[in-house]
Amino acid sequence: MTRHPAPWTAFALCVVATWLAACSNSPGGHAASPTTSPEARTASVAPVVVAARTVCRLIADNPDAAVAQLRGADGAPSIAVGGRAYWFFGDAVRNGPGGRQDVIPAAIATSADVDGRDCVRLAFKTANGAAEPMFPRLEETTAWPDGVLPLDDGSIAFYMVKVTRTSPFAWYVSGIGLGRMAAGTTDGTREVETIWDERSGFGARVSGARSPVRVGDDVIVFLHTDPGANYAARAPIARMGEAAAYTYWTGTAWSPRAQDAQPLWTAPATGFPADNGAQVSFDPASGQWMAVVAASMARVEVRTAPQPWGPWSAPTAWFDCRPLVEDVYPYCYSGELHPELSHDPATAYLTFSSQKPYDVTLVELHLGVAIREWLREDGAARYAAASPGDRYSDRGVAFYASAAPAPGLAAVYERDGAYTLAAAGGATAAFYAYAAATDGVVRTVPVYRWQKGSAEALDTRTRDGWQRGEIAFYAVCQAAEERGC
Repeated sequence: MTRHPAPWTAFALCVVATWLAACSNSPGGHAASPTTSPEARTASVAPVVVAARTVCRLIADNPDAAVAQLRGADGAPSIAVGGRAYWFFGDAVRNGPGGRQDVIPAAIATSADVDGRDCVRLAFKTANGAAEPMFPRLEETTAWPDGVLPLDDGSIAFYMVKVTRTSPFAWYVSGIGLGRMAAGTTDGTREVETIWDERSGFGARVSGARSPVRVGDDVIVFLHTDPGANYAARAPIARMGEAAAYTYWTGTAWSPRAQDAQPLWTAPATGFPADNGAQVSFDPASGQWMAVVAASMARVEVRTAPQPWGPWSAPTAWFDCRPLVEDVYPYCYSGELHPELSHDPATAYLTFSSQKPYDVTLVELHLGVAIREWLREDGAARYAAASPGDRYSDRGVAFYASAAPAPGLAAVYERDGAYTLAAAGGATAAFYAYAAATDGVVRTVPVYRWQKGSAEALDTRTRDGWQRGEIAFYAVCQAAEERGC
């Protein structure tokens, strides 16, 4: 019986195939099935991205990648251990003898560069002048490190995704095992060949094990099944290679039975996979856990939760990948935050992989602040992140903007309670927003001037009983749905 590829796995392998031959199966042709977990029960407190810029491509713009004969790669989770960062990649394309292009699994690089503003200088593991894998490929078609976790002895554990090809255009994940990389090296060893496979009991094939996080003496790892469901699995760190040691989150408790597991959130059914797994990390600014997903393989969204297993909020839109890559689906997958690259709480760095170019793009994200409406007793309104004084009451968030200059943003000036893009005498920059609408990387909504008698207000929403005036400026849209803005 021919097994058909898990959709996102086929994407990764199809991407590599485009370097070597035409890839005939269309990744957009798989319909995602709806999941069955309860709706999210918490309000999102995710940071809001108000501006984004492409910094670089990690392969095309990296001098050491050229030295290692690399032409493309995907993946790219990173962790900092022992004073240096380790970057893990999936399938990598390198130059071969006689002009041939070879595909190797599991490329790895190290770096002492922790400044994301001007790309990241990576040193790839090589042999004989060409990139080589961090661990050997055996009988499978390809394999790569998915989730990685630093251990107390300085070594790094990695969940190992193994993929088998059944025909030139059909692949499937045949198993997920565990490997380890000794402290201070880039040499991985295969410790356990299979923890999960198609017989694990989820009702769908496990296609990934992303983003393990440590909670006490346990590891929580986020399993992805095709099409498009994410689950939390937990095991003692000392037993993370034992299938029997894992329990699964049911929505209310942990069960030793994988068939009891419930998806961490639901996603609307579309003609595309919902995502290819979540990167989960703790967000110190909000005190919440944050899950980053490449929704529909086209845009980056985030959810928040008080615990790594939930309950998870509805998604918040961060940015659209499509303007940053060529018009070939999947536009983005495997989104990864890299906190070691940022030294400013208002800036974050994220990578995503794409099909064309087959590379990893590093994006600088500028995080906004909630601009609240503050109302004085006489009805006069002010707009600021913090209270303008004791005489003002908080009427809630009006819109999101930036507290500092950022790419594409204009200063909004305040003078005597009036807000304008023109710098009149005596006006000061209150915050930074968009002077014109944008439907590109970051989408915007108009902020209108509203009038009721002598009172004036700024709002993106309709105010009953108020008369809508001109557009004052544009604020970033948070809605994750395509038609939310």
